[in-house]
Amino acid sequence: MRHCEERIPQGLRRSARTVGADALEPLPAETDFVERFLDREQARQIYRYVHELGAQYKEVFLLRTLGELSFRDIADIFGKSESWAKVTYFRAKNKIIERMEGST
Repeated sequence: MRHCEERIPQGLRRSARTVGADALEPLPAETDFVERFLDREQARQIYRYVHELGAQYKEVFLLRTLGELSFRDIADIFGKSESWAKVTYFRAKNKIIERMEGST
């Protein structure tokens, strides 16, 4: 198990509680995205893009990245399937990445 401190910038941390490995282990394709998120300036820009997302995309993205919840937990909150939570998260993440790439 790893601490959330390894994923969340200093100013954005809520607690140092330990979470499951599935919530913290980025896939190879996500590594660049996570590194960008850790950069403070990039984080501010990402927050602007998150703010522009639709309500469900925004909430799922924040629950996963800042709330440190598993896809199963997110699915339970919304009364949906785990697959729905994964798809919604990855769509939100891809929308943010597209906006980031469009602004560079």
